[in-house]
Amino acid sequence: MNQASIARISQGDQLEFAHLMSTYNSGLYSFARGFVNSSEVAEEIISDVFLKLWKNRGKLLEIEDLKNYLFIAVRNSCLTAIKRKKQNEIKLDELPSYYIDRIEVPKEEGFDSELIDALNEAIDCLPPKCKLVFSMAKLQGFKRKEIANVLNISEKTVEYHLKTAVTKLIEQVGNTKKHPTREGMRLLLLLFNIF
Repeated sequence: MNQASIARISQGDQLEFAHLMSTYNSGLYSFARGFVNSSEVAEEIISDVFLKLWKNRGKLLEIEDLKNYLFIAVRNSCLTAIKRKKQNEIKLDELPSYYIDRIEVPKEEGFDSELIDALNEAIDCLPPKCKLVFSMAKLQGFKRKEIANVLNISEKTVEYHLKTAVTKLIEQVGNTKKHPTREGMRLLLLLFNIF
């Protein structure tokens, strides 16, 4: 989203705001759903974040990086929702789980369903914070610095979680008995550009 678009939104341009919402809605929804593991709660959080953004649109030009701002707002809202549900404070390090939709691979790529199932099981077995960082980097296209900013962690911590995720995926998907290492590696490369 460029500065001219943001300026128009700050002046009340509803069409430009609708464009902003359509640009970020899908990524924010996946991010939120991962935290709260509920479609309804994730949708509510996203709606609230966009509503607050619209109400405070006059301050939009003060925001340095709108994408990061939106993801940080969603992260904070998710942690608040989890805290409310558990009735006590929760920090990102204590995240009990993180949900990722099952990975689907087009049939024309030639991978059998057992290998895809092995990949999804491997992703499900990742620790929550590791799964969150992996999802942001490999499924949503965040750069390491952006992940560090959104999650309020160091870039070294981001690197650690990505290396852990990749290592575990290679171990579980690349070395299954039914699938030669080469086939598992080809799948990981195709989906996540891991190597």
